[in-house]
Amino acid sequence: MCAYRCKTPADIWRTDKLAGVQLYAHGWSKRIFKAMSNNRLFQINHYVHISSRACDTSGSKLWHRLEPINSEMPQACQKCYLPSSHITVDEMMIRFGARSRHTTRMPNKPITEDYKVLAICVHGYTLNWRFHSCSSGISDLSSFYKEIISISSASVAIVYQLVEQTLPYRTHDFTLSTDNHFSSPALFRLLRSLGVGARGTSQV
Repeated sequence: MCAYRCKTPADIWRTDKLAGVQLYAHGWSKRIFKAMSNNRLFQINHYVHISSRACDTSGSKLWHRLEPINSEMPQACQKCYLPSSHITVDEMMIRFGARSRHTTRMPNKPITEDYKVLAICVHGYTLNWRFHSCSSGISDLSSFYKEIISISSASVAIVYQLVEQTLPYRTHDFTLSTDNHFSSPALFRLLRSLGVGARGTSQV
């Protein structure tokens, strides 16, 4: 669907020329249909969840259901790419069409009410992230970063945690850019203690 834009996912299985997609011209519709039917794929996607038995998927928190992928993917992203000196932490929205108590409403975003993720990125590459839930808070936010370091806002504390746990700041120089939601003198002082520069917008 990323390569050939379709109005609906079911259009991928259409074998007629009226489908209006390039899949028919390249013969991919027949190949996809032979490999798996439309209903079969949607049933698997709807009912099946794959995870390790060692993972606790019984919890009510959103990110518990994404293990072990949610923990292993950031490690792979950091292992495969050494970031450049200019990085950023910002909010990302994941489109979700149904109802959930974990979704967040942000009217100023292109996607106004969906899953919210706080991510550290560089040039479009995501190095690490934390899920945000309206009912459960921010995933894997250590009490050390919120209480001992005395950062009152959880969304500000997670920025420092992402930087410290993700970037090789001991051997490389970095400058973090944020918007006014994360900009804080306390956060910038802590980043400076790590040797990481910081800049951000402010709301007057």
